[in-house]
Amino acid sequence: MCLPKPDLAAVPACYHAAMTSIPTENHPVSFGHAGRVCLITGAAQGIGAACVRRFAAEGAHVVLADVDDARGAALAAELSGLYVHCDVGDKAQVDQLVRQALDWQGRIDVLVNNAGIFRAADFLDVTEEDFDAVLRVNVKGSFLVGQAVARTMAQAGRGSVVNMTADFRNGMPGMGHSGAARAGMANLTKTAAVEWAASGVRVNAISPGAIRTPATNNRVRRCSCVGKSSANKREAIGGVVCQSALNNCANA
Repeated sequence: MCLPKPDLAAVPACYHAAMTSIPTENHPVSFGHAGRVCLITGAAQGIGAACVRRFAAEGAHVVLADVDDARGAALAAELSGLYVHCDVGDKAQVDQLVRQALDWQGRIDVLVNNAGIFRAADFLDVTEEDFDAVLRVNVKGSFLVGQAVARTMAQAGRGSVVNMTADFRNGMPGMGHSGAARAGMANLTKTAAVEWAASGVRVNAISPGAIRTPATNNRVRRCSCVGKSSANKREAIGGVVCQSALNNCANA
């Protein structure tokens, strides 16, 4: 199948338009996602919920995937989005997630691979069960969702994927298995970016530092680098994700 090549020349123009758009009270910069269909995994709380709110504020149709049905369904109802229960480490559930998103809006323009679990432990205390569980969600899950969604994007000749990693350059003491998973996602991101570029699918990764979320609260409360403004940091990350999800200037 011959797929159209991405219009790389359109990206700088779209970026300039977004950066010079009219500010709003809560979001001083709009990145032109109105009308787009954005699927966010791990969307019920924390950084995922912040991304959902930011895309919705721009007028996007948001698909929320999570295993926390109460929070996920409530947020989707609030924002007129679609909530789908999905364990991203289960291929059958991932395939069902993609089918429901396509049935709802007919396409997926943006994927934010944010789902991840956090089981803090020092290196010598990490169990095999915890190691397997973290890699199953944080690496395998993002692989399964990314692959399934990118297939639909490649058929359309456009799309944008944003993977969530972490700043693991100096190791992640107390989170060695999480660091290994995030490093794996960084490499998968680079590979996908090269392989999918000719199909018009853009792939990036976001690597936040220490952010206080419900999943990390018990561990990072002892870390002096995490202040009281993590809610604002999560909102800021939502903006960075929106910027990274730019593909071209067409909404369709």
